[in-house]
Amino acid sequence: MVSTSKAKAPHLMQQTSEALSMITDTLRTIFSVQAAEMRSHLKGGKLDPFLEEAASRYDLKQEKLNTMLSHYESDGLGSTYRHNEQFAFVLRDASAPGRFRCQYFDRRGFFGHSTFNSVGDVLVELCDMGYTVPEPKCTVDVFSQTNDWLLGTQVTALVQSVNSGNLTMAEADELYLAYKQDLHIADAA
Repeated sequence: MVSTSKAKAPHLMQQTSEALSMITDTLRTIFSVQAAEMRSHLKGGKLDPFLEEAASRYDLKQEKLNTMLSHYESDGLGSTYRHNEQFAFVLRDASAPGRFRCQYFDRRGFFGHSTFNSVGDVLVELCDMGYTVPEPKCTVDVFSQTNDWLLGTQVTALVQSVNSGNLTMAEADELYLAYKQDLHIADAA
């Protein structure tokens, strides 16, 4: 059984690589084409200021997406991108075979995800959401070793326990304070 899994892995990696190659050309021009389309609506040789600003935004977005694509081509699955103090990485979606996911996180843990049909769709979504700054793949691993992450995951578990009726809010508050004390995390001043 192990040899079967190993035999499939290169094929799956090749599929992902080929699929991205097929859409890379489209992705490298998707927003530029939209900008050019807007600029084609000249009035008296001049573009409406609103349309010119929108076209310029598409040009900038295309530059950001191209940077993201280069990062993905280098790092592949697990490629990580930042938006302010939040991050997202690209992975296969374990709950939807054949689909891909962008998993969102910050220093306190995971806070959401979205599932898409292709890596290209994930990258466009991340670009649309502002997650355009490439970061090292190890970012989630580094954060997951911190007290902030541990407390964040404990808080998530407490919220789930309260929502499912296994804990009262008072019990959850008490446990939260105990977790903070155990982790030596002080309240912000």
